Amino acid sequence: MKKIFVSFFNAIQDGENPNAMPCFYESFISGLKAANNEVLVYSIYQWNKIGKKCPEILLNRIKEFGPDLFIFFNNAFYDVSGEFDCPIIIYEVDSFLYYTNIEALKKHPNRYYYFVPQTDSIGILQKQLNISKDRIYYLPFFTEIHSDDTPQITNISYIGSKFTQNCKSSPWGGFMKVSPSQKDIILFRECIELIKQNPFLTKEILIKKLNITSEVVKEFLNVPSIISYVSDSNRIEVLSNIEDLGLNLYGTKNWALDINYDPELTMSYQSKYVYSLKDNQFVYNSSKIGININHLQATSGFSWRVCDIMASNACLVSEYKPDFEKLFPNINIPLFHNKHEARELCVKLLNNETMRSDISQQCQEAIDQKYRFKHLLERIENILNMNLHSVKGKPATSVSGKDSVFINIKLKEIAFSESQLKKRLKLSLYLILLLLAQVPLLDVLLRYKYRIKFLNKIQKYWR
Repeated sequence: MKKIFVSFFNAIQDGENPNAMPCFYESFISGLKAANNEVLVYSIYQWNKIGKKCPEILLNRIKEFGPDLFIFFNNAFYDVSGEFDCPIIIYEVDSFLYYTNIEALKKHPNRYYYFVPQTDSIGILQKQLNISKDRIYYLPFFTEIHSDDTPQITNISYIGSKFTQNCKSSPWGGFMKVSPSQKDIILFRECIELIKQNPFLTKEILIKKLNITSEVVKEFLNVPSIISYVSDSNRIEVLSNIEDLGLNLYGTKNWALDINYDPELTMSYQSKYVYSLKDNQFVYNSSKIGININHLQATSGFSWRVCDIMASNACLVSEYKPDFEKLFPNINIPLFHNKHEARELCVKLLNNETMRSDISQQCQEAIDQKYRFKHLLERIENILNMNLHSVKGKPATSVSGKDSVFINIKLKEIAFSESQLKKRLKLSLYLILLLLAQVPLLDVLLRYKYRIKFLNKIQKYWR
């Protein structure tokens, strides 16, 4: 038995279930416990709000726990590398773009083990963090979903996030509001296309690469925002093109609130809260097709959603990525490159039950052979040279229940005092500056480009 501390960003908040978490993490933690490990789980509920120093209350709790291993998904935790001697795994589930505390990793990059789900991440980590290649390991996703005899009553299902919300103006929408020149529009289009090809480009690299001198283009060149909006745009395009075939759409509530121009897609949204292993298994097993549309960050790989669908009775239809060829070379998985191909594949499969069944059967066999948690755990044991199984002894006791929630509540108060206060002060400052810019004479000093800058800052810090 080992003591393992696990930390991750948790987008699921269910008032009726304080330990709610996405299906993948549920399966991961359950797998560790089933192998008779003791697991302490820390959920982070505020995106990218981890500070540099671990609060004393949490650090003491971890020391009391005495971990043999840390697993930080997307490095979503404080830098405790100097406080403990045990191994630390940085487990990528999105991409390097969404790692927390990157500066801490840069200080001692080879202090950690890096597990990545897509082949492109190996080179990216080497380049961005100067990590020795022997510290990076390619570990594709796993799933604990299983097929069952649930009737297939739904044609197509999609479970996923809509990344932007509240109908805020897109980067290109804000850009066009200031009436840019035709030259600037062409330049901004080129920036977006380059980001689509390589989402790891920074604003500084784009400015240098394209020799951008336009202040208007620079002002609206928000790469993270462009990535989110482009990812949303891709998902909406594909889903809108298949919704009339019988689509059930699950995920974040903004699917039902933000797409005012597409009533049919909006009304495809299912209000049932789907996040658990049980929920995901039911949705996919009751569907004829499970569709996968990637985030822009998935340059060679794909979401854990893919393995979930493959393990169920649903037939996977996915956006093409090169890692499919590496992982499933002998399965003719239906892959598309655009919304038109996605529709053609869905129509073809809905009209051919035998083809769907054959593909599903092959996918299930592939998952059972290589992509279950037991396979992942064996890889981790070999990499760390650490036994994470315990055949004898009493079952592991999870300490991720009320005690863990209590710690989270305390830390939310700490996080507010350290980060939210700064955020509100900045918001107040930019609101005051924007108000001053409306005063006659002062508006001459606070020129238009500065007013646009203040407005963008207000949108950034708005609660």
